[in-house]
Amino acid sequence: MVALEDRRTEKVDGPRLGNGPVTKRNVAILVTVMLAAKFLVFFSFYLIANGHFPSPAVEYLVPESMTTALRTISTDWDGLIYQLISSAGYSSSFKASELYAFSPFYPAFVYVGALVTGSYWTSALVVTSLFGFIFPIVLLKIFDLRTALIAELFPVYIVYTITGYSDTLALTFLALALLCYLKGRPLLAGLASALAGLVLYDLFIAAIAFVAFAALPLVRRRASPRQVINAILPLALPTLVAGAAVLVVYQVATGDPFTFFKLERAYWDVALTTPVGQVQWIFNGSGPGSFTDITWYVFGVRFNSLYWVLRNALFEAFFLAGIYMLAKMRGLPQRWLLVGYSTLFTIPLLFVQGTPVYSVPRLLLAAFPVFYGYSARVLNRNWVLALYVVASLVAACWVLISFTFAFFA
Repeated sequence: MVALEDRRTEKVDGPRLGNGPVTKRNVAILVTVMLAAKFLVFFSFYLIANGHFPSPAVEYLVPESMTTALRTISTDWDGLIYQLISSAGYSSSFKASELYAFSPFYPAFVYVGALVTGSYWTSALVVTSLFGFIFPIVLLKIFDLRTALIAELFPVYIVYTITGYSDTLALTFLALALLCYLKGRPLLAGLASALAGLVLYDLFIAAIAFVAFAALPLVRRRASPRQVINAILPLALPTLVAGAAVLVVYQVATGDPFTFFKLERAYWDVALTTPVGQVQWIFNGSGPGSFTDITWYVFGVRFNSLYWVLRNALFEAFFLAGIYMLAKMRGLPQRWLLVGYSTLFTIPLLFVQGTPVYSVPRLLLAAFPVFYGYSARVLNRNWVLALYVVASLVAACWVLISFTFAFFA
């Protein structure tokens, strides 16, 4: 474990945001720690699950090597869909195909990578892992080394740098958007935010936090409408253009600009509800998107509805506590930006039903500023950080096992 200075008496200094210590040493620490964590988690997972790996081609395939295990992970669930889009594109005969619910942005990266590697699954691993290293480095620049380490060692994040998913790409663009905003580059912030939305359409809402934080002070000072527009236009315009482009593409490809929303409803039962309604849906849901009628087992242990509810509550509590810690940082000028930004990606997850409910731990990663709150207020001593690292590695192994055998557990 890398020795870091304890922060027991450190006062939070606002101007530090966006000016983190991006030195060769710190970058080397982040890369080395991430490599070690990925290896430890994957190797432990392989030793535990050897002989039981499910395969997209055969329901149960006895692996002959660690490569087989890695292939299984990288082609599990949506990872297989992304690679299918990369290799074969979208269905031209079936315009209601679930493939149209997935953005082509990440598959395009995988396609380009496959031209070099000769393999779509290898390319997916390379792209996901590469951006998995970049995201913590951007956090290093925004915040500091401790925060970047906490984020990259978060168990869900470790796992999704190994699987063939687009999350690390989306998170990198989100972090770049926040960094550009803090550095006074609104247009670049807007562009990066729009790119995050093009990777995962739900992330288009990120622009709301930047626009609100830029507009509210002007409104309080009774600035002219022109001043307000000039402040928010560079932040909002890229997202508006990108969102409109997505609707146009859907219209051309499927004949309906709202195909994405209709597919979300048809295949995964996505809809708005209340927190109580979400719990009720987990216990009593049926049809598309529901796991009530699906029996999930991990080494003979069955997952029931109570497991999903408690797991979601644990992760939501962790992120809500992080938001509270950010709100308590009175010496941080940008605290309300971080609070609003994190809240934007946390609270709405309490008001949705459908398959995304089972992906809550992964979706919460978009609220990454909360790790700064933990860095400054809870994990600010080396021995506490060491305990966090151990707990995260153990939890990451469980997340990877459950991901492989029982969806996004």
